[in-house]
Amino acid sequence: SGGDRLAVQGPAQLGGTLELSYVPGSPPCSGQQFTVVTGTPVSGNFSQVVAPPNVTVTQSSSSVAAMVVVAPPVGGDVNRNGVVNIEDLLGVISAWGACSPNIACCADLDASGQVNIVDLLLVISDWG
Repeated sequence: SGGDRLAVQGPAQLGGTLELSYVPGSPPCSGQQFTVVTGTPVSGNFSQVVAPPNVTVTQSSSSVAAMVVVAPPVGGDVNRNGVVNIEDLLGVISAWGACSPNIACCADLDASGQVNIVDLLLVISDWG
């Protein structure tokens, strides 16, 4: 999803500090999950995890994942910059259609699984 991932061929022994941050200008959606480390198996632990306050990090035997836990956008503010404007309208248009399974869909404002006319109307109704 535009970020870095460490894919280890074989066993991955964790240690040290895991530092996570968002790509500037691209706030993630609530529920969006990013796999940051893979290996077979993944063992050990990071001694420290530095992440935004709304990110939880989980570990399984084959991966380390970061999940974003934030409130959904208010009204039609798709990009969560505090203003509903042309950027949000373009965000809905560019995401038009069915949302992909297991991938957060920020422009699906009514959580229907589709970015469609309802989402477009929500942006227009909250414009300004």
